[in-house]
Amino acid sequence: ECYNIYNKYISYTRTLPKTISLVDKKPGRKMGLHYRPMVSDSDGTVKMYEAIPWFGGILEQPDETETLDDLRDLFKRTSLVEPISWYLLYEATDTLLRMKNCKIETEGILLHMMPEFYSLDTQLQKFNQLFIAQPVDKEKLFLTIHVDTVKNANKTTLKLINRYARNGIRLVLDGYRPGDIDLDLLRELEITCIRPHPDTYLNGDMAGFIHSMKATGFTFFGKDADDADVLAWLVACEFNCSSGTMTGSLVDEDGLIYDSLARESNIG
Repeated sequence: ECYNIYNKYISYTRTLPKTISLVDKKPGRKMGLHYRPMVSDSDGTVKMYEAIPWFGGILEQPDETETLDDLRDLFKRTSLVEPISWYLLYEATDTLLRMKNCKIETEGILLHMMPEFYSLDTQLQKFNQLFIAQPVDKEKLFLTIHVDTVKNANKTTLKLINRYARNGIRLVLDGYRPGDIDLDLLRELEITCIRPHPDTYLNGDMAGFIHSMKATGFTFFGKDADDADVLAWLVACEFNCSSGTMTGSLVDEDGLIYDSLARESNIG
């Protein structure tokens, strides 16, 4: 289903430097991912990228795009949550594969997922197929799971979430505020990566909470680093990495590869 959406053709035989582009996509495609660097420190060292879905095809507005949140209800109503989610998963892992073939070092890609994805029946078999088709390190693919998805989950969904985590699917709890979810439940679910809600930033109590959580094995990712104070606070709290307007602009897959190669060339 995912391959057929935009007739992706993948060639794994191309070698450096002919890795751009490994994937040929139809120019008129109406969906894809934009990437933003996630930096680890005040010097702007890029450790990861977040992948943000975009959707086009708006009548009489060919240059306009909509977000995942804009279209969630439509996808749910038309039973498109599963195929759309899997297209995005293949798109993100395809970018990881391109980076691997270009010998670009990265800790991973954080893909924004629809909350409704976690209400589907188990997708573990498809995940296994994904990592066969896309031979990348599964540890480098991170998926957001919104805090409300976990808070409102029934026992069946909680078991499903735990199965993903136990089978090496990296989940990042997004939008967390202290007290939202009992920490013992997070440990039971084996969710140890957290992306706090931005309204908790620049708060002394939150900084202490993060410090205590890190000491017990939790990892923190940041977002909306839109001014110097926020970025400095995220760095001081030793977030693993953060994204925002100050960390870099949104780019497509080619831009990510070109920028990464140029940066590594300068470092070398």
